[in-house]
Amino acid sequence: MVAENRRTRAQTGRPVARSESFGDFWKPVAHRFAPPKKGESGPDDTVDRLVEITSPYDTVLDVGAGGGRLAMPIADHVSHVTAVEPSDSMRERLTTAANA
Repeated sequence: MVAENRRTRAQTGRPVARSESFGDFWKPVAHRFAPPKKGESGPDDTVDRLVEITSPYDTVLDVGAGGGRLAMPIADHVSHVTAVEPSDSMRERLTTAANA
């Protein structure tokens, strides 16, 4: 990727995002990464642990949030969640889940 970015920068004068130069890697499998529906719970001790170490006053940053598997459930337990996702297809899943 470093070589690709250097070549692209030389051609365009700017770095190109991964999704521009390689396509959306996650598109074929993004549908598998939807978070549990509100009120449903899956066997995920990561969310349980996050609930234990956060408070209702906390702000959480989820980088590489995918479809929202962590961001959506933890949002019910903290003041604010910012979810960052570079993949267009995963971000679409995340947005759909957030608006449901």
